[in-house]
Amino acid sequence: MLKTDAEKKRGFTDKTLALIEEIGRVNLQSFRFEKEKIVEALKKSYIFAECKFPSEIIFCTDWTDKRLLSAASSAFSAFTASSASSASSASRAASAFSASSASSASSAFSASSAFSVFRASIDYDFDYWVDDFEFLQHEKDKNSQKADKIYRCFFDARKAGCGYVVEWEDTIYIAPAPEVKINERNQFHSETVAAISWLEGLQAYFLNGILLKKELWKKIMDKSLPAKDALAIENQDQRAVAMRYLGGDKILKELKGEKFAEDEYGELWRLRDLKDGNGNEYVYFRDADPSKLNEMVYVRVAPTMKTPQEAMERCYKLSRWKLDYKPSVRT
Repeated sequence: MLKTDAEKKRGFTDKTLALIEEIGRVNLQSFRFEKEKIVEALKKSYIFAECKFPSEIIFCTDWTDKRLLSAASSAFSAFTASSASSASSASRAASAFSASSASSASSAFSASSAFSVFRASIDYDFDYWVDDFEFLQHEKDKNSQKADKIYRCFFDARKAGCGYVVEWEDTIYIAPAPEVKINERNQFHSETVAAISWLEGLQAYFLNGILLKKELWKKIMDKSLPAKDALAIENQDQRAVAMRYLGGDKILKELKGEKFAEDEYGELWRLRDLKDGNGNEYVYFRDADPSKLNEMVYVRVAPTMKTPQEAMERCYKLSRWKLDYKPSVRT
């Protein structure tokens, strides 16, 4: 039963909210790998699950460790508490968890060839735990209570720095969790260091959720990336990040930008030193964006555009409805 107005509006209890927030804080803690505490917590989880703990323990550097990858691939499903039955109906709590900073950093690599190890992340099933935990605030169920005990053991291991666990052929493989840095939108992000990093392992560089190679990230941050190279980046998301950080003024200056049209809605600039595959000059719309504290924004438009108003009509697809671009207020 949800008691307070806040709980009713949210759809789940204050206790569950506190759990979600605690998981989030732990997932953003500084790097650590306290092996004895991790093993102790994992052994307790096996006791609650009524399973035999593996005879051999192998500690790995990070999730790219070949031994961990091989075991995860062979086992396919990593050792988790997912076999414990969950009868919860508190899906809103689980959804809130998934949208929070508590979700695993491993998801950043879910499209990689090592996806199987993503399933080995110790918090892979924590959304089910949140779900079960909320269920236990309203009803008592032996299976859910058992699962809660196992999840709490995993959480203790996570607090001690455990990130990945795989059991295969009487051996348990354990790798640390990375140190993670995010922005206010819960995107992996850092302008000073790797956004996802292991002390002696993988370093992954992100800007606003976009994965970049270290060399490109460094050139973007120290603004040594030539504008021509930024515009030539094949990946659209990476190109957009590079251009935003370099700044439109640098791009216009380096590529000999020339303003050729201006009206009350903005400006049009052409880059004389750069042409597309069809031999056309690059043309950009330029104007201050009120939603970004009047930061200048640059939008590439068709080379046939004659005025900023025409360019915006085409961008917003107003011309097909024979509508004019005449906003009374921009937000």
